[in-house]
Amino acid sequence: MSRLGKNDYTYPDLLTLFIVLLVTAFIALGVRNSVGFNNVLNVVNLVVWVFMIIAGLFFISACNWEGGNFLPYGCYHVTVGEFVAFFIGWNLILEYLIGTTVGASALSSMFDSLANHTISHYMITHLGTLRGLGKAHL
Repeated sequence: MSRLGKNDYTYPDLLTLFIVLLVTAFIALGVRNSVGFNNVLNVVNLVVWVFMIIAGLFFISACNWEGGNFLPYGCYHVTVGEFVAFFIGWNLILEYLIGTTVGASALSSMFDSLANHTISHYMITHLGTLRGLGKAHL
């Protein structure tokens, strides 16, 4: 039987507090550096796009637009390009969605294990589980 709460004056564990603060600082620093690096890559991406458009304007040939040669083949290629861009865009959205889901699941699992699985036990006992997702780990 536990004596916790019966005139048992415990002091906060300063070492654990220091370790948690240190890990939190490292995670925050890593996220900050990652965001800065991502911003640099976005700027480089924009510069490359602008450079390619300007270079394309210098090498454009207007003779393909004359005589009706552009319409049958140009519209087809534009449409095919739009379809490809549509599927690539949705593929990226789904990829980021799945990646965010996996990250959120791992982070919530980590916090639950730091809390000695108190959060999951509370949720299972008060809210229950969904059918088909396996048995509860109590």
